[in-house]
Amino acid sequence: MSAPRTRTRKAVLAGVAGIALLAAGGGSFATWSDTEDLGGATITSGHLRVDEASVVWTAGGEEIAIDDYLVIPGSVLTYTATVDVALAGDGLEAELATTLPTAVTAAAEAEADVALAEGLTVEVQVNGQDGTTITDSGEYTVVATITFPTVDDAEAAWGQRAQDATAELADFQITLEQKIA
Repeated sequence: MSAPRTRTRKAVLAGVAGIALLAAGGGSFATWSDTEDLGGATITSGHLRVDEASVVWTAGGEEIAIDDYLVIPGSVLTYTATVDVALAGDGLEAELATTLPTAVTAAAEAEADVALAEGLTVEVQVNGQDGTTITDSGEYTVVATITFPTVDDAEAAWGQRAQDATAELADFQITLEQKIA
């Protein structure tokens, strides 16, 4: 009985030794192979920016200092801001528009201030329209027209209302937002 056990033992030892030799040498029964690095790339993003460049107030075509100007019924004030727009990106389109949350508010609760604030109307446009799609950098014009009509909403003369009053034009924003096609 010792002969078959010895043969089995020798066969097992030979198999273990063969596996150990393959593992130690890193060898395998695989065919040839090769590896090549593929080139990567640097990916860079563009931008879109809008900056105020200049602001001018006019009345009747003449430049005015708004803090010193006294409106009367029939006055039309024009606020003109030139903004610099920078677009950088392949295929980039953006909408340039204005946001005017509350056009005009009374500076105080006085009846005259409230009447003036309610009487003034404001219209804001970018390049002559409510908003504009742009694809190029450059200067764009924002125009706010503030009108003090000759009559009130009920088509009545102002009389003594809205005299020596103060109203405030709220801050408004110019927004530049990417358009997704």
